[in-house]
Amino acid sequence: MKKKKKKNWRRVCERTTRTRCDLTGSNLRYLGVYVLRVQASADGVNSHWVNKDFCPHKNASLGPPSRVEMAPVGNLLNVTISDPLTSTQHSMKEHVLFLYYRILYWSRSDDPQ
Repeated sequence: MKKKKKKNWRRVCERTTRTRCDLTGSNLRYLGVYVLRVQASADGVNSHWVNKDFCPHKNASLGPPSRVEMAPVGNLLNVTISDPLTSTQHSMKEHVLFLYYRILYWSRSDDPQ
């Protein structure tokens, strides 16, 4: 008979009226897989627990670049982009091997758009 591993639930966002929970301080691994559970309570009555799988790389937002700098170099514009940061202020490249950026521009003209 296979023994079930006991889950060690960590408490976050307790007794809140908000419909969102910021897990930043939980130091979750970006490529980790977690189970979140939610229970509603009112007037001393509790609902059943609802479990939901949570994968930060699939279910959470990737932040913007931490810094964008521009400098003219002759006829060119040099754009320097710094990686988005984790909640512990480290580069997201530690967790995401292929991090791409898209730069868009528009040319100002006499014809308003």
